[in-house]
Amino acid sequence: MHEVQVAPRVTPKSVAERKAAARDLTLPSPPLGMALVLEAAENPETSLARLGWLVNREPSLTSHILKLSNSAAYGVGRPVGSVGQATVYLGARTVRNMTLSHIVQTLTKEIDVGAFDTTAFWEHALRRAGAAHVVATRCGFDDPGEAFTAGLMQELGLLVMVVERPELSEEIAAAMALPFHARAKAESDLLGTTHDQTFAAIASEWGIPGEITTAIGAHHEVEHEVQVSDRRGRRLAEILRLADAVADITQVGANRDVLARVRGYLDRMPNGKRVSLETVTDETARAMREMSSALEIRIRPQPSFEELKAAAHRALASVSSSYEGDVQRLEAQLAEHERERRALEKRNGELERLASTDALTGVANRRALCDALESALGRTKRGEMPMTVLLLDLDHFKQVNDVHGHDAGDVVLKEVASRLRGALRAGDLVGRLGGEEFAVVLAGVPARNARFIAERLRVLVSVRPIALGDGGVLRVTASIGGFSVEPGHGVSLEDALKTCDLALYASKNAGRNRVSWPAGDL
Repeated sequence: MHEVQVAPRVTPKSVAERKAAARDLTLPSPPLGMALVLEAAENPETSLARLGWLVNREPSLTSHILKLSNSAAYGVGRPVGSVGQATVYLGARTVRNMTLSHIVQTLTKEIDVGAFDTTAFWEHALRRAGAAHVVATRCGFDDPGEAFTAGLMQELGLLVMVVERPELSEEIAAAMALPFHARAKAESDLLGTTHDQTFAAIASEWGIPGEITTAIGAHHEVEHEVQVSDRRGRRLAEILRLADAVADITQVGANRDVLARVRGYLDRMPNGKRVSLETVTDETARAMREMSSALEIRIRPQPSFEELKAAAHRALASVSSSYEGDVQRLEAQLAEHERERRALEKRNGELERLASTDALTGVANRRALCDALESALGRTKRGEMPMTVLLLDLDHFKQVNDVHGHDAGDVVLKEVASRLRGALRAGDLVGRLGGEEFAVVLAGVPARNARFIAERLRVLVSVRPIALGDGGVLRVTASIGGFSVEPGHGVSLEDALKTCDLALYASKNAGRNRVSWPAGDL
């Protein structure tokens, strides 16, 4: 049994008291250059070229982003050798998440935590990040990289608690080894607050986006239903809650309560995707090994599922006979493992499809779009055919989310994707680059025809109102930028997207709801 000696219970702090205490702490601020990157990545008006320029001004951030871009978790299927390529292949939101992880690691190195074991802390943090990425990928969450970043910051409040009360650093460290409920109680007894509440108090000072702060602050709130009104934020909080439970298997030990908690969350996995305890545990350990080098986090050898199973068997066998049912269920899971192994090839086909599809809209995702565009550019360079790429951005989409809510925004995105897909030929490809931005690859279509197609798509988006779930309707417009290449001309993927991006911003600067082309196509 895990025990921790705590100081006399203190009165729980209010939100205002926690924020006031956070302001009184001597905590470092994010470097100005990195703060500018975060601000630019959050601004939908920022071009990819501008974002890449800001990143390149910060050498340590540049190195961090290139390492992560070539890692397994963020891998795009091709070597990434420059920040420009990273912004094109991964998008502004992913660059923002990478910047957040670098800021957090940089700032925490400057915090004096005395004898507190930061090596163990970062291993625990990486375990939650790896588990969050695995769960997000498995359940079809639209941004597993954001889940990874949120998981990495999930326990950050612990370090702030140590700074606030350095004399309690040993007790705070001991609480890290406690299971979920006992950990929260020990922290509350020590400081009148918990690590997730402490994180929420300092998050805005470090530029952490609101959706990540809310999800981290809510992942411990309610055991059966996370209380977050926004659907996407609620799903992220549920993913973090499951990641926390998976981490407990290794940190706390596979006792009955821990295993039951993980099984319960797996049974209620978002999107109804069923996955075994073994799969999540093994893939989390693999993700930790793959990402530890890129993030420069030292970790110990991670136990395999078989080793965790043996420890669980010993733990369950050592207590009362009421635990026998859990042992039998665990053994049944092991028997199921062999059946799952034989079905792996079939599942891989489905995973490959999911890996190329945007979870929300069902159209191609950024990676699939880049692959298709690169293939079309290669055929054009060899003289086989012309090609055109279109970038389409919904005008003032942020206002849709702010006024009508993210659920309404999701309805709009799905309807626009459906209209675009229905208007194109079988050989054309439409996909979502991220946020409210879509792209269309028109293989074999020269500029004179592509301009007509782009105008038709623009009208198709705006001509008919979109029905919202609450009975209301909403009319949206789109700005489009196009770029065409004639046979025999060689253009890189990065240059094609940047040129198209400039044309898109020309449409925006000219008043939106229009189509623009660069001065001269190739």
